[in-house]
Amino acid sequence: MYLAGRPSFEYAHLREQLRSDPNHELVSFVILRNPENVLMVPDYELSLIPFPAQEIFVQNLMQFDLFILENFAYWRFNLPVQYLDGLKRFVAQGGGLLVVGGSNAFSRGGYQGTPLEEILPVTLWQDKDDYSPGLFSPRLAAPDNPLVQLADTPQAVASLWRSLPPLDGFNRFQSVRSGSAVLLAHPSEKLPSGQALPIVAVREYGKGKVMVVGTDSTWRWRLGAGSDWRLSAFYSRFWSRAVQYLSGSLELKKVRFAPLPDRMPPREPATLTVNLFDESFRPLSGSEADLRVLWTAPNGRTRPASPRELRPGVFEIELTGLGEGVHQLRAVARYRGQAWGEDTARFEWRPRPPESPLNRRRLQETAERSGGPGPGPGGRYADLDRVPAREWLEALPPVRRESEVLRRYQPFDSQAWLWLIAAVLILEWLLRRRLGFA
Repeated sequence: MYLAGRPSFEYAHLREQLRSDPNHELVSFVILRNPENVLMVPDYELSLIPFPAQEIFVQNLMQFDLFILENFAYWRFNLPVQYLDGLKRFVAQGGGLLVVGGSNAFSRGGYQGTPLEEILPVTLWQDKDDYSPGLFSPRLAAPDNPLVQLADTPQAVASLWRSLPPLDGFNRFQSVRSGSAVLLAHPSEKLPSGQALPIVAVREYGKGKVMVVGTDSTWRWRLGAGSDWRLSAFYSRFWSRAVQYLSGSLELKKVRFAPLPDRMPPREPATLTVNLFDESFRPLSGSEADLRVLWTAPNGRTRPASPRELRPGVFEIELTGLGEGVHQLRAVARYRGQAWGEDTARFEWRPRPPESPLNRRRLQETAERSGGPGPGPGGRYADLDRVPAREWLEALPPVRRESEVLRRYQPFDSQAWLWLIAAVLILEWLLRRRLGFA
């Protein structure tokens, strides 16, 4: 669901981007006439339909995976606060919410103190006038976050973001909520706390995710491809990844097991690795977070496993006393006094099958028949741990010297010989003429 407060370049470009992806089914509404725009004709004579607030916020809300609010003024339509409370429940139950700024969004849009503000990654500006025009180029605030890694190397990522055309206009915020990740920040503007003003920030709320974009001018990134070929697909990659993250198809876990084979090697201990990240996807050390791992054996017994920190953000788990069957592990982390994330892993373990006993009689008969065509004795069989090594060495055949041709040289294969023969013949001819024998 895409709800735009007014027609804009941002709405036109983002709507086209969403519609061009066959994985998305888009329903969009744009406000063309606000309630204060009084006309001297009745509504039934207009081609515009009334704003379907009841259908959007109540009847059909839970049918969507992602709800987009772009530059939409909540106060203009006198909507009941229960609508925004329903949007809060929508996110808590696993939905995604994208709030795009502009001159009618956030504080100007009437969201301060509403249930919607409670789930945003930022708190809203106290003053109603929270929008400032002007060109600016945002800087990367979390270069390790997968949402902004749109190139192969860190150097290429930084160069790509520096090459973008500037954005136009931004919204001010009061603060950043704990547990939120700021992806892009203003190059010079600050929050009251002194922290850089966020332009793009994300947060997980309940089972869902929320993204705030404090400008409605990302369409300018799309136009940058006209001057730099490297930016030809930047706009689509950024928004495709953002939509995948918000809708749940791109899972970015803060607690994550390293990939495991379906069946572990039949040896002990079995080793597993857990990675732990902070809100900006930097490694999170064990001194800052509490990581606990529960191990459920095939017999249903659950007991804790002790993770050992190899380096910041990387923990190793060694399991011994494994039983045959499927084992399950669950890693749960807490950070700054709140639940931070969890992940599960499962693997199948089978012990190494016992070795078959040796058929020594058959091996002895095979050795005796493998001595060669001569009249001498055949081969010999014995267990290595029962015969002294010296006796085995003395039974080896004597050393036999052999010569090997490593390389052959053919004198007349070289052109130098041809030139030498020609020179001798010419010299012989000259001498014969000089001595009068010609």
